[in-house]
Amino acid sequence: MWEASYEALQARMRSLLPEVTAWYAGHLPAAPQRPAVWVQLLKAKDERASARTTASEVTWQVVYVPPLIGDVPDGRAQLTAAERIRSHFTALHQLKDNSGNVFNRVSVKGGTRGADTFVRITLAAELEDPTVQHDLIKKVSVHY
Repeated sequence: MWEASYEALQARMRSLLPEVTAWYAGHLPAAPQRPAVWVQLLKAKDERASARTTASEVTWQVVYVPPLIGDVPDGRAQLTAAERIRSHFTALHQLKDNSGNVFNRVSVKGGTRGADTFVRITLAAELEDPTVQHDLIKKVSVHY
């Protein structure tokens, strides 16, 4: 669920922020390429929903890393990008990954931390567990 939800999120953001050339998951390097998007997994929870399904909820923190103006990050570009991300995902109810899995948008929150403006997006899904394919029985012999 984690990787699939990240891919669904990234696919949406690629169309939303076409100027972004670098994507970072987890850790941001000391000197990142700019502009970039930095995505962190903040929280994840999995629970058994039934014998064959798992309900999952994951919270991603998205930070737009703006271009520099001289030696200073462009704060206006960061604020504009964060607002585009926030308003887009607030209006969006579901995301799909390449495999057709559907993720429901639970919440969208935003804020600042240091010099960063972030958006936190929580997604939930109920996914079927992989099934084990057994060989078909071709012949049954019963001996008494």
